[in-house]
Amino acid sequence: MSACKLPKKTENRTPESNLPDFEKPHPIQDSCPTSRYLWQNVDGTKKLFKEEEMAKVLVVGMNPAWQITLEFASFHWGQVNRAEVRHEFVAGKGQNVAKVLSRFGHETWLLQVIGGANGRRIEEALCREGVHLLNVHVAAESRVCNTIIEKTSGQVTELVEPFLVGPEEDAMRRVLELIPPKPGSFDAVIYCGTMPDGMSPSLYLETQRRVNPAFSVLDSFREIPRELLGAVSCLKINVQEFEELEKSDPGWAGRLDRMPAILLTDGPHVARLLADEEGKRQEWSFHLPRLENLQNPIGAGDTVTAVFAHFILSGTPVPEAFRQALAVGSASCLTLVPGEYREEDWRRILEEIRAD
Repeated sequence: MSACKLPKKTENRTPESNLPDFEKPHPIQDSCPTSRYLWQNVDGTKKLFKEEEMAKVLVVGMNPAWQITLEFASFHWGQVNRAEVRHEFVAGKGQNVAKVLSRFGHETWLLQVIGGANGRRIEEALCREGVHLLNVHVAAESRVCNTIIEKTSGQVTELVEPFLVGPEEDAMRRVLELIPPKPGSFDAVIYCGTMPDGMSPSLYLETQRRVNPAFSVLDSFREIPRELLGAVSCLKINVQEFEELEKSDPGWAGRLDRMPAILLTDGPHVARLLADEEGKRQEWSFHLPRLENLQNPIGAGDTVTAVFAHFILSGTPVPEAFRQALAVGSASCLTLVPGEYREEDWRRILEEIRAD
């Protein structure tokens, strides 16, 4: 299947009509392994869906954004700067992940909180991508993220607005009501990014308990319950985040009943994978090629998360799944829109990645 197929056209969904029929048996469920731990699939011997079907994935992306990207020939702080080009599109970690998984053909459900005119734009854009939406609507306006690209230097700057959900919204309860308390409702769950201000990251742990998926990825680390780190299959973070985690909670790994596999990215530098193989902790390093004509690296990590999940769900060995994900994530840096990439760039970069 081509990874660059056109988005599927779908009807616009209201929150009421968008609720899944969880009582209807899903054909994939019978083929799922009972264990949710990634290290039992290091060699790629388990496939989480049948050859003729794709997986049913829940993406928890509670902090969506409407993205505005401005291109400048040069940018000067403290002065008037006039953009040459303006782009608008849906963004947010979970939203980027959901787009990529949907384009691979997976039945992708996205849980999110949205509000106002920006929320409507986000909803409509995701529906055009074929993503199934589980929305909680609030009074607050969904945030806008602004990306400033300076062509002369190649520097990219991200400006992120806050998104505050007040206690009167009772958003946590409303979100949890959309998650079925039924193990096996989804083949995989991916937790992406931060919570809106006013909401607790404990939502991730409660979701994990309810769904108990065969495979799960945590692409976040701030204020995350340590119990969740011992429950998910995989933790995907960058080097800076990993160092912050180690500094804020020394010895956290030793207190877990089980260690997740860890995908450690560092921008254009060496990426690392730590996972168990035959009962022993192993480490792999992946050396990435230098990229020419870099356009926009924002969202590349989200693409890595989505593509890694796709290949793991397909039964690909863990190191190879990460290598593929790094190649696609790198290819996405050569386009302006997060989650977009050209297949020829993916294939070329894949050949240039050196693993040891």
